Amino acid sequence: MEDERERRVDAIITSMVAGSAGISLIPAEINWLPYLGILVTGVIAIASCYGIELSKSDATKLIKQLILSAGFGFVALTFGDKFAASFLELTGIGYPIGVAIDAVISSAAAFAIGYTAKEYFEGERDKKKLGKILREKFHNYKQQSKKQ
Repeated sequence: MEDERERRVDAIITSMVAGSAGISLIPAEINWLPYLGILVTGVIAIASCYGIELSKSDATKLIKQLILSAGFGFVALTFGDKFAASFLELTGIGYPIGVAIDAVISSAAAFAIGYTAKEYFEGERDKKKLGKILREKFHNYKQQSKKQ
């Protein structure tokens, strides 16, 4: 039973990452709402794997809590990178670079949020631990992306 749930959760996280990468083709300054939709839908689906029913509002609040638990520095750097990607995309000539940056940042954040939500639904409630998990998963994903 746990193995099946693990596979389902991992598949949901993979879908969140893939959707986030795809959304990056939409200019960063307007892809926020579809991106948030991917995150919210993913967190709701992960919760359902643990027998928990979340509303869109509850999932949004949880995502916000998880991101804020990672700390101001993390939030500033992550969204600063997304802003830089948006700026590059606006220049026209920098569009491919901006899309690539946005894809990595958005996918890494989706991966980190998915796995941190998984830990949350498995019972972890300590904000510092959740913040550490989110930061580590985000940075690990970014490092893996650089190697590819």
